[in-house]
Amino acid sequence: ALESSAYAAALEDDGFPSDDAPGAAHPGNATKRHVRLELDLDSPTCKVDISCKVYFAAEFDKLRNRYCAGGGKGREEMIGSLRRCKKWNATGGRSSAAFLKSSDERFILKEISRREQGHFLQAAPAYLEFVQATMDEKLPSCLAKILGMFKIGSRRTKHGTSQAQAAKVKWTTQVILVMENLFFQESHTVPPTLRVFDLKGSSRNRFVKEAKRGEVQMDDNFHAYIQHSPFYLSEEAKR
Repeated sequence: ALESSAYAAALEDDGFPSDDAPGAAHPGNATKRHVRLELDLDSPTCKVDISCKVYFAAEFDKLRNRYCAGGGKGREEMIGSLRRCKKWNATGGRSSAAFLKSSDERFILKEISRREQGHFLQAAPAYLEFVQATMDEKLPSCLAKILGMFKIGSRRTKHGTSQAQAAKVKWTTQVILVMENLFFQESHTVPPTLRVFDLKGSSRNRFVKEAKRGEVQMDDNFHAYIQHSPFYLSEEAKR
């Protein structure tokens, strides 16, 4: 979808496609911040309809260009990495969410719930403004970067299926976050004593008992750890 001419046209236009007209740009409608595209794939046995909604398309495209290679090549770099992905059995979380890694391990993909999607849609404008500010002003930040949110739908129908029959076939949908992998190209330098924490700012069911070496720990593990190994921060870092 990110390689399609319709997506490129939507980014270059003054407005974005609405949900009732996938892939078509609407000049002058600057309130549309999301782009929806539709693709058709044919196999010998069936037809696959695919829809992809790209949230905050222009803002995330700008962020990807700056985070990746720069010079307007961020989209191409991410597409190249995401062409092939593999399942990843992430540890530490309790949501049973599906995780994938790009084949080069540069990006992590996480499936999120409808509730999480709603929270992110509310927070995204402030998040994007903050991340851009850290880059513009070269401010230090430990925040792992989210580089895109996509809603992907698919539907399979056999060849020869009428439009009326195809309309009854249910769509399968997923909402995916694409994030940077903090340990990309660092696996050979990460010491075995490194501790990794999944911090969410909550203390409810956020403790891993008898954590093994390398296992992702949680908020209460972190609180216990800093009691005997505190982090010392400068006044500048606290700001």
